[in-house]
Amino acid sequence: GRVLLRAPVERILIEGGRAAGVILAGGRVYRAGAVISNADVRQTFLELVGRKHLPPDFVRRVEGLEFSTSAFAVFLGVDFVPDLEPVTLVHTGDGRGLGIMTPSRVDPGLAPPGHAAITLLTLVPRAEATTWDRRMPGYARRKREFGEALVALAELVLPGLREHIVFREEASPATFARYAWTTGGAIYGPAAGRWRPPAKSPVERLYLAGAGVFPGAGIEAVIISGTLAADAVYPER
Repeated sequence: GRVLLRAPVERILIEGGRAAGVILAGGRVYRAGAVISNADVRQTFLELVGRKHLPPDFVRRVEGLEFSTSAFAVFLGVDFVPDLEPVTLVHTGDGRGLGIMTPSRVDPGLAPPGHAAITLLTLVPRAEATTWDRRMPGYARRKREFGEALVALAELVLPGLREHIVFREEASPATFARYAWTTGGAIYGPAAGRWRPPAKSPVERLYLAGAGVFPGAGIEAVIISGTLAADAVYPER
């Protein structure tokens, strides 16, 4: 097998009611004995499969799903090692919280000596997340300004942070929607308490994994979902 990079899927190929492969943007077809999707439930079934291949009751269930909040993240490389725990939470007067994650405190190999990798993360409510659109005028400026605001918040516990930044990249709700194929950039899949489908889908030989399916969001849960998908593809193993 091989991994294709920068190869967006346009549709999941359905033949005789079964998933038979994928069609990439541009029309190239890759056939497979099974397809596993970790795009979210709405994207998988309504965009990649299509309503005509699905039971009407299932379509209505997917259409009725509400999705979780999104997020905005700033990924930083800095030329110092902050004296912070790997995860630090900052609460502001306006009610917005900021998470400061320093994964290189756990795995120093993630940054060169004397440097650190830092992620700044804040949740973005669903209604606000839908206003982020890469095609809108001023998107790049808005994204940069939002990132600047998060850096300023981080400086409450890391004074002078901006003077030590050697790498910086932002991710808006539109970024999460684009790269993770999630509705509105939702980072936890369906909203809390909402239905999540199992690994085995109504389409034969199409399986699901990721934060949008059982057992839920989070690293451990997503790993379990991948294991369940693998077990569903090869039940005899």
